[in-house]
Amino acid sequence: DVSYITQLQIPVTMRCTLRCKECNSYIPYVKIGEDFNQVDIISSVSKLLTAYDKIGNILLYGGEPLLYRNLYQLVQKFADNPQIEKISIVTNGTLMPDKRLLEALKNAKVLVRISDYGELSRKKDELKALLLAEDICTEITDFKYWNANPTVEALNETPGQLRKKVQNCCAIANAITLIKGKIFFCGFSAFYDYFKAVPDYGDNYINLLTTEESGRDLKIKIDQIRRMGKDGLPKNACRFCKFNNFADNLPVAEQTTETLKFKKVY
Repeated sequence: DVSYITQLQIPVTMRCTLRCKECNSYIPYVKIGEDFNQVDIISSVSKLLTAYDKIGNILLYGGEPLLYRNLYQLVQKFADNPQIEKISIVTNGTLMPDKRLLEALKNAKVLVRISDYGELSRKKDELKALLLAEDICTEITDFKYWNANPTVEALNETPGQLRKKVQNCCAIANAITLIKGKIFFCGFSAFYDYFKAVPDYGDNYINLLTTEESGRDLKIKIDQIRRMGKDGLPKNACRFCKFNNFADNLPVAEQTTETLKFKKVY
C-alpha cells in the first residue's frame, strides 16, 4: 500500500525571458521577479516525503527555470532520491543550459520539455540538438492554442454554483503546487496567494516549513485538502476565482509589455 503523489509542481523562479499574457504562473503580474530559496524547496520536499512513500514526478518550471542559478543542484538532489521517480523541466526554448546543468540533466530520471512558441523560442532547435546529442530525454510541446487564465473577482455564486465550479476545475487542474514552502491542491490559488490577490484564509494550503506534523499526521492533514477535488467542497479562495472552464482558444504565448493587475477583492 504505497502512498503516492502523482505530480508535485514547483516554480523555481518568477523571472522569465518572455512575458506571455496568459502565463500559468501569471508572470506579467510580476514587477520584479524573484528566485525561490533552494534550501526551502529541498526542505519542503523532504518534509513531504515523510508523509508519502513516492512522488511520481517533480515538475520544475518558472518563469524560465534555466534562469535559476541553482537548478542543477535541485535536479541532482531530486534525481538521487529513490522516493522520486521522475524530474521534468519545462523551458521556453530561449536559453541554453550551462555545463553544470547539462551534466545534471543526463540522469535517466530527467525529462526536458521544450515549449515550442515558434519564433519566440529562438534557441529551441539548438537546445533540442544539444540534448539529443547528450542522450538526454527530450520532449517538444507544440501548442495549437492557449486558454485564458482564471482571474479573481468578488463573485456572488450560490453554494450549488460554487461546488460545480470546484468540481469542474479540480477535474482539470488536479496537481499539488509548492510555492515558498506552502503546498496547494490548486495551482491557481497558489499564485493567488503568492500575489496576495485574495485574502489568506489559511484553509487551502499547508506550510511545510512551519507545520509541526510529519509522517502519518502530515499525510492526514494534506489528504484533507486533496479531497476537495473529489467532494467538490470549496475553500474560501475558491469564492473569488473566476474559473472559465478553459472554453476559449487564444493565440499561443501572446506577449504583453504591460504589468497586469488583479482586481481588488478585499
